[in-house]
Amino acid sequence: MERIIVINLKEAYKKPTSKRLKYAANLLRKLIARYTKVDEDKVKISNSLNSLIFSRKSDKPPRKVKVYITGDENEIYARLPEEKVEVKEVKEKPKEKEKTEKKVEKTEVKEKWEEEKVGKEEKVEGEKQKVRFDVKSVEKASERE
Repeated sequence: MERIIVINLKEAYKKPTSKRLKYAANLLRKLIARYTKVDEDKVKISNSLNSLIFSRKSDKPPRKVKVYITGDENEIYARLPEEKVEVKEVKEKPKEKEKTEKKVEKTEVKEKWEEEKVGKEEKVEGEKQKVRFDVKSVEKASERE
């Protein structure tokens, strides 16, 4: 479904000035849902359309809005007619060969890392023993004196 419709928001001016803007946004969603015969929860309003409603002061929402509606029964998208739609490119899935090569590389990296880790632990243990020895020798030397 693709249509351009003009939605009249003059009902928002029947509300107090402090509540008009919020009411206009809800009214827009409600009227689009009624026009497309779907639930209000399924209506998605674009950022540019929302900013158009909120662009004026809070007590003066626009009286009419031209809206471009697209979608199906699951979701309805409402946007400005001038707004360009950005189409996201779908990336192709990588081939299985590349995945296996990456897995092999990861395992090689893990093995190297584990070897380095073991080497560092041995060095650290050796340094601790030396330090302990140094501390003990210092204590013995202080006792002798």
